[in-house]
Amino acid sequence: MKVRAIIPALWARCRPQPIATPVALFLLLASSILAQTLSVVSGDAQLSRQSSATQNPLVVIAKDGAGRPLQGVSVNWSVTGPGHLTPGNQTVTDINGLTSVHFVGALEFEGGVGFTQSTIVASIPTSSVSMRVTATGFNIATGLEYVRADVLRPGLGEVLSAPAAGGPPPTVEVQVTSTAYAGVQPVPNVAIRLIPDRPSGPSLACAEGTGITGPTGIARCVVVFGGAIGTDRFSIEVGGGFRTFGPFQFTVGQSQAQAAVIRITGGNNQAGLPGVLLPSPLTARVEDTAGNPLPGVAVTWQPVVAQSVVLSNVVSTSDTNGIVSARVTLGNSVGSAQVQVRTASAAEAIFSLTVRQPASGSQTQPATLRILSGNNQSGPVGTRLPTALTARVEDAAGNPLPNVPVTWRPAPSVSLANVVATSDSNGIVSALATPISAAAPVQVELQTQGAVPTPFGPALITILVKFGVTVSAGPPPVTPPVTPPSAVSTGYIAHIADGAEWKTTITVVNLLSVPQRITLSFWASNGVRWSLPIASGGFSQQEHFDLQPNASGFLETTGTAAAVSTGWATVEGSVSGSSGVGASAIFRSHVNGRQDSEAVSAMGVASPRGVIIPFDNRNGFATGVAIANFGGSGVVPITVRDGVGTVILIENLPLGSSAHLSFSLADRYPTVVGRAGTVEIGSSAAAVLGLRFNPSGSFTSVPPIPKP
Repeated sequence: MKVRAIIPALWARCRPQPIATPVALFLLLASSILAQTLSVVSGDAQLSRQSSATQNPLVVIAKDGAGRPLQGVSVNWSVTGPGHLTPGNQTVTDINGLTSVHFVGALEFEGGVGFTQSTIVASIPTSSVSMRVTATGFNIATGLEYVRADVLRPGLGEVLSAPAAGGPPPTVEVQVTSTAYAGVQPVPNVAIRLIPDRPSGPSLACAEGTGITGPTGIARCVVVFGGAIGTDRFSIEVGGGFRTFGPFQFTVGQSQAQAAVIRITGGNNQAGLPGVLLPSPLTARVEDTAGNPLPGVAVTWQPVVAQSVVLSNVVSTSDTNGIVSARVTLGNSVGSAQVQVRTASAAEAIFSLTVRQPASGSQTQPATLRILSGNNQSGPVGTRLPTALTARVEDAAGNPLPNVPVTWRPAPSVSLANVVATSDSNGIVSALATPISAAAPVQVELQTQGAVPTPFGPALITILVKFGVTVSAGPPPVTPPVTPPSAVSTGYIAHIADGAEWKTTITVVNLLSVPQRITLSFWASNGVRWSLPIASGGFSQQEHFDLQPNASGFLETTGTAAAVSTGWATVEGSVSGSSGVGASAIFRSHVNGRQDSEAVSAMGVASPRGVIIPFDNRNGFATGVAIANFGGSGVVPITVRDGVGTVILIENLPLGSSAHLSFSLADRYPTVVGRAGTVEIGSSAAAVLGLRFNPSGSFTSVPPIPKP
């Protein structure tokens, strides 16, 4: 990404001359501002569903002129194209200079080409960077996405390896297309990534500048190899996790396994008092000759001068992104200190650190961080907490201390904004917090360096306090009264679809040993009677089948309407209600260029305690739910739990009497993206069906499980 300097002419207007102190301060400030730059860390060229957040955040880093990460930099974000950003359009960099947002594509109800593309720009006064995100449309009735990805090369049995001397390098090719009302269209600007099975084993990656779809929708990844010698498997990730294909095989030989460079990515040029643990870890990336990260490479960390620093939390084998890291506690010798990280192939990097002179005993030092407000607040995910996190820096006597730098360290589940990282004239520092997930710990740490008096003189300390945050799940569900089904009960078909690409076939069976009439009644999504187009002719809100013992009857919808309609049906037998009746609806999708898909909605009856639908949204799969409310209450309680039974969220779903709703879980509840668990529909008056979609767009039904 290109970084665009916005005020490069400022220095040209400032001639060297004897200047007064205010002018000198202005030039010093201008120099500091001009040194700030933004660069993209990750998140570019993703592909996600419309109305859903991107699976990965869009991350940028702010650095000064020396390449050091900058904390507390306010970054403005903007979107060109349909969609918006969460948690908002302004963020603040953390202690590592990083800040991020998620992009949510707007829902486009008109099919068109089946996808939208937006450009997201992150900017500070002196620099800006841009990223691109594609959002696929989907069929509202089923959640089936219009965009698909296909691996063109390699084949499943092909083994990738480096070419002979002078030969062309191997390639991985993926085609991304959209099939909607405008026909088959190529989708550009979507990235692919190669993921080895074992982070510590052989590795491979796309060469710099390759692996992004072009105007034809084809991404051509030129493969480079590294890591350990041997043969392994890898997967092909498309669009930042939108689809993942594999396994494929590759081999790394002796000549490919050496790292070319170790590049410092964070923690350089820090300073602190003797004995203090530095706030930022030392991080570096191991790269091959093409600048690609190499996972699984062993490195050695050591101080250049023995005992000048103490290393801890050492990561000495590069991860999937080629990153190694270590924490540093400064020694007792004032002055410069250095830390070396080195590979067996002699690639190395040197971190420069400074041990500051402690203040004399007569100088006032911070002794306490006192929390004033904002501790132990509660709020839902994605909503900014109402009270700012504020604390006061105090000396040993409780006096406020101005101009003391502090470090805010939010957990990954919390985002900070409007950060004040240097105490004001009253010793106050503050920040605004927004919980962005319920993953523990949900907290914010605040720390500074100071000293406390002892009989032997001031003792240097790191002062730390924690703000706790509780993620609320909203109000408790409204539980409607349980009404057991009567002796002559009604059966329910939870989902029917007709129009555009959809048709539904319904079968009814008389299970009795005597004749009876079976009646189907159709209801639209808005809760009114539905005039369903029948293939045998005309429209019908109700169909009757006079059946002999064990006989069956059939009907099929026409599917000729330009737009899809959805609804549900009731099933009743004249002799036995639902107990002597069987029924099912098979709804199927036909899209030119794709294999037909279909699923079954079997007849169900009222479940006194509601039902459960298991879901698994990992590895590119998605789960949808269809609900018909045949009761009088206008609310259906929803409880979503993860795989260990922990409640993720609770919603009192508004759904009118006789109304019907179908939706993708990930669209309605973004917190379930990439997760597995259960959805409990806690109503005795709801007909329910689950649908599971695989990465290729095919689907199957998930029958509800009645609660005992």
